[in-house]
Amino acid sequence: MIRSMHGKTPRFRIYDLRNYRKIPQIDRLPDDLKFEMEVVARVLPFRTNSHVVEHLIQWENIPDDPMYQLTFPQREMLSPDHFDEVAALVKKEAGEAEMERTANRIRWNLNPQPAGQLEHNVPR
Repeated sequence: MIRSMHGKTPRFRIYDLRNYRKIPQIDRLPDDLKFEMEVVARVLPFRTNSHVVEHLIQWENIPDDPMYQLTFPQREMLSPDHFDEVAALVKKEAGEAEMERTANRIRWNLNPQPAGQLEHNVPR
C-alpha cells in the first residue's frame, strides 16, 4: 500500500472542467491561461487525476511541461475562430444549451469523418 509522507493513503481524485480549479497548482497559473483552459475544455474532453497532477507534471515548467501539454486543454487545440467564439460565450456566461450547441457544431467541424466513413462505409 502506498502511503504519503504523513502516513495516510493518498486519495485518488478525478479532475475535469467542473472542478479543475480546485487543483492547488492551478491557482498559481496566470488568469489568461486558466481562461484558455476553460474555453477549450468546453469543446474538447478534459480529464486528469491527482496522480498526474501531483507526481507527473513539473509545475515550475508550465506551459512547456510535456505531461501538462498532454493532459490540460491548450488554446492551440482550437482554431482561432472557434476559440474566439467559445470565449465570447464563456465571457457572457451563456447558458448550457447555447454552449453545448456551439461546442457540438465545432466538434463536428474538427474532423468528424477522418477516413471517409460516410463515403466508404455506406451499405449498397
